[in-house]
Amino acid sequence: MAYFEENIQIPVNSDCFESYVGRPPKSEDEFYDFVRLVEKGLDGQVDYEILYKCTAENFSSELDEDEED
Repeated sequence: MAYFEENIQIPVNSDCFESYVGRPPKSEDEFYDFVRLVEKGLDGQVDYEILYKCTAENFSSELDEDEED
């Protein structure tokens, strides 16, 4: 069986900081602190089990459609 792997990245920029904090970052270090907290939030808040199950539903409906043919 083939093994595949892909990394997913999300962009975080100073516009994101300003949109949510309400001001531009005071320094590059402050911006990187924001980025680290976003990353920590992704690790702690995203329920990967739910994410994968919801995504997999698209493929199971494709299988159901194939069976109808």
